Amino acid sequence: MLIMKWELIYTASSESEAVVIKSALIAEGIEYKETKESIGRLYAISMNGLGEVKIYVPENRAEDAKELLKDLKS
Repeated sequence: MLIMKWELIYTASSESEAVVIKSALIAEGIEYKETKESIGRLYAISMNGLGEVKIYVPENRAEDAKELLKDLKS
């Protein structure tokens, strides 16, 4: 059985920021997983780490994803 390793490529400060990143990954055919900080979402707070969304991609696509992020920022 092959176990896929995931690499953290981005930590978004809000869900709306994460949607932009995830949409770009989908458009490029890059699979992703996310983890969300829940208390900030419950109270709609996105400061000091509350409301963070961490986005992970397969280790073998991490460089592609990082290049995509560079393009998004420019």
